[in-house]
Amino acid sequence: MSRFLRWALAVALTQTALLMLLAWLLAGFNLSGLRAAFVGAVVISLALAAMWPLIYSVSARFHPLLFPLLTFALTGLVVYLVGQAPILGLSIDSIWTGILISLVLTIGYVIIGAFFSLSDDRAYDWFVVRPLQRSY
Repeated sequence: MSRFLRWALAVALTQTALLMLLAWLLAGFNLSGLRAAFVGAVVISLALAAMWPLIYSVSARFHPLLFPLLTFALTGLVVYLVGQAPILGLSIDSIWTGILISLVLTIGYVIIGAFFSLSDDRAYDWFVVRPLQRSY
């Protein structure tokens, strides 16, 4: 299995587990089952991937200290709007719940990204060596 497919599957399964945990912990977030959690994780990931250029361009116009706050607010809005689709089997009551869900899913992304970048020389070359070569 290719590295990208393993990464995508790991992200989907991690997010499914995180959504199931959040549905159990948060009063404003409900799932109709495991299938709804998996479909919700995939749809949320695709919606955020599609909306990320817009979220980034809006957030980047403000002070750098506001960037993370605006990014999570807009990401939470996207998650909230995905939760309003009745066919997915998940419901999100407020934008604050959406922001909390996006925060937890971001933590999951970071953990999975760190796990898949262990001993990855290409990532080091891409993010460290290349910028240094361009600078000097």
